[in-house]
Amino acid sequence: MCQMHNASQIKEFLFAGNATITIKSQVSGNHYTYNVSKLQGENKPELWFVSLLTGPDTFTYVGVIDAPNYTLRLTKKSSFKEESIPVKAFNFFLSYTMREEMAPKMEVRHESSCGRCGRPLTTPESIDRGIGPDCWVKMGH
Repeated sequence: MCQMHNASQIKEFLFAGNATITIKSQVSGNHYTYNVSKLQGENKPELWFVSLLTGPDTFTYVGVIDAPNYTLRLTKKSSFKEESIPVKAFNFFLSYTMREEMAPKMEVRHESSCGRCGRPLTTPESIDRGIGPDCWVKMGH
């Protein structure tokens, strides 16, 4: 896993389309791994599905992030409640990320694969930002 230190790059990575991100509290030592995937298709609303890693290869649906609010919203199909620690942790992380600030006492890592297409990252610059060169261009950079 690669630690991320730049808040604007974390935000870019998180909303790239298929990001797997791990956040760890430096206070409690607890960590949670989330997948944030964008709803695909033409004329679709800006909507991202958030899931939590709950087993070796199992992600469990948490809720959605929708524009323009960019906050985590639980739905009827959510397996979690607002007061659950993974939901609170993600909301804490997301509130800072949306302001392009680093959440205090929190480490953020990605899995060394592109946050947009999922391919392995191989160049230092791509690893640092969590998005490969082809996807970076496709995202308008």
